[in-house]
Amino acid sequence: MTVKRYRFKYIILFIIQLSSVTAFAQSNYEKRIEKRLSFWEKLIPTHHQIQYAGGLGLVSGGAGWEYGNKNQWETDLSIGFLPRYSTE
Repeated sequence: MTVKRYRFKYIILFIIQLSSVTAFAQSNYEKRIEKRLSFWEKLIPTHHQIQYAGGLGLVSGGAGWEYGNKNQWETDLSIGFLPRYSTE
C-alpha cells in the first residue's frame, strides 16, 4: 500500500515539474519573439512628409524615424522631382 502512495507522489511531482519546465520554455519563446518583433517595428517610419517648392525640388516626399531616449533625434529619407528648366 505504501509503495503505491510513493509512486503516486512521484508521478504528481513529475507532472508539476514538467508543467513548470514547459511554462518556462514558453515564456522564453515569447521573449524571443517579442524581441524579434520589436526589431522589425523599429524599421516602420514614425512620420511622413510632403514638401512643395523647397530645397529638394518642385515636389518631394519621404518618411522618417524618431529615435533617442525622448525622441530628440530624427532621420528622414526624401526623394524629390525637379523638372527641366531653361531660360533665354
